[in-house]
Amino acid sequence: MVSATSGTARVLVTGLGPVTCLGVGMDDLAHGISEAIVMRETDLGRPGARPGFGVVREFDLKDYVGTKRPYLDPQTKSALAAAAAALANAGVEPDEVEPLRCGLSFATVLGNLETQMLFQRMVEEKGMRLGSPVLFSHAYANSTNSVLSIEFSLRGCNANFCGDLLCGAQALESAWLALQSGRADLMLAGGADVTGPELLERLRRDAAPDGPVPAQGACLLVMETQDSVERREGYAFCELGSVVCQGLHGVRSTDEAGRRLRAAIGRAMDEAGIWSGDVGIIVLGSGRALHDEMYEAQALALSDFSQVPRMTAKHFVGETYAAGFPLECALAADALNEGSMPPRVTFEGKRRGVEFWVERQPDPMMGHSALVVGCTPDLAAAAVLRAL
Repeated sequence: MVSATSGTARVLVTGLGPVTCLGVGMDDLAHGISEAIVMRETDLGRPGARPGFGVVREFDLKDYVGTKRPYLDPQTKSALAAAAAALANAGVEPDEVEPLRCGLSFATVLGNLETQMLFQRMVEEKGMRLGSPVLFSHAYANSTNSVLSIEFSLRGCNANFCGDLLCGAQALESAWLALQSGRADLMLAGGADVTGPELLERLRRDAAPDGPVPAQGACLLVMETQDSVERREGYAFCELGSVVCQGLHGVRSTDEAGRRLRAAIGRAMDEAGIWSGDVGIIVLGSGRALHDEMYEAQALALSDFSQVPRMTAKHFVGETYAAGFPLECALAADALNEGSMPPRVTFEGKRRGVEFWVERQPDPMMGHSALVVGCTPDLAAAAVLRAL
């Protein structure tokens, strides 16, 4: 792992592209969260809490990309919108960057399952000879990589991650390393998991009753070296000081998982050149995620930050799988850019049959850095974002 303090390139976050049930782009996400927090905290993230919760809001892809295609997997469609939103948010013009110095690091947990099932049904009904080659080419887990790379002329570093809930963190780590090591000037990085209604319903039936609700989502970030941003006179939300992923294979206890996550957090802070007092906000990149012991491990690892405010997008958009960690990083970047915590609402109760709330205004952030953490049975991840 290269160190952020060893003279390597400084990595800045210049574009945020979330696609969730709240809409497309950072404005929709921020506005959706501000509207959603007037609900009971116990209802946030639960099935039926809001109409269409966890289902990507309908959008017209023509509003984001001009290329017409005969077929797109739902996941690829959302990833295209996320990429276009992120690049527009960064203000990147095609003639400002060299395609060979621009890359892609993309993650997915579920792959293009909707297209796989559609192709399988076609083969079962009509036979292999009449199976659609168009559908077949869109059924791979890395098909979305190819479409994104072609659409946005990303001809440099290209990586695909297909793993557990935190593979989105691995995609960010890969992009961060590519930029730091000088192999790229700009990287589009993040993940997407957008299944069809039938598969989403199956995932929700199998989910733990006290865990986050399985949902659809995509989120891509534009990450650039400082030199690249300065050359094109661009704007940055914050600096991405480090991303660290630590495998948990072979871990046999909650205490051991907590120690591994604590070690990942320590490495991330060391590489970003910060200490615990610099952290003004902690963003939880994975919640209970079907495994109570991982929730406990996360709590153990964060025991030194008991007074630091915490937040998570999962309450508002559900469990978005590979998009989850990048989405939490986007939330952290936006908070650092604003210099304050999002407003919170505390539900008080009922009076004469009418529910009422007490709203708190945004609190100023006391530290200049955000710590994004996640922990699953297979992986611990930590990222440090710093205000500029």
